[in-house]
Amino acid sequence: MSSPSVAPDADEQVVLLISTYDDTWRHVTPYLAGMSAAVGWEVPALEPGFAAIGHSEGGRKAQHLALDGGAGALVLMSCDILTQREADLAALNMPVFLLWGEDDNVHPVEAAYRLNTMLSNSTLTVVQGCGHMLPEEAPDQVGPLILEWLRTHWYRLAPAERGGPNRSGLGGGPTVEDVLIDLTHEPPESR
Repeated sequence: MSSPSVAPDADEQVVLLISTYDDTWRHVTPYLAGMSAAVGWEVPALEPGFAAIGHSEGGRKAQHLALDGGAGALVLMSCDILTQREADLAALNMPVFLLWGEDDNVHPVEAAYRLNTMLSNSTLTVVQGCGHMLPEEAPDQVGPLILEWLRTHWYRLAPAERGGPNRSGLGGGPTVEDVLIDLTHEPPESR
């Protein structure tokens, strides 16, 4: 089953942040100001085309929403793969952002590389020095990275239209190059 890639209209930009703990997103949501965001485990009734962002167990739910629930974009952080639906995931026709901590000991970064290889329209970002709880460990990196990805891959805005965070810096913090390891489809040869 393939889900259509749906770019939202400017007035219908809905982002669904999924985690078993609502508090997971408290430091990230300020970076998503200006977007309609729903936070929690329960999925509200949404028009097709929303962005599903899932962390850990919420990532499994986000994958289901991408496959069967009308999501138009998918962001997965530190989660496992729906192994029984790998063929369906591989056939997804939507942008997917994989955001992982380099030192994740719950869902090791190798899972992210595997997903990135499986998905045809994915972007992988590995954050150095972070473990499993990316939204809490590195909100000043995670928030701008999600916002930048949503703007360029889901909203499809050109760089001149984006504003906000950019490759030269994250709001006065470290540059994107300082927090990332690798954006390719290939895992590193040696760790």
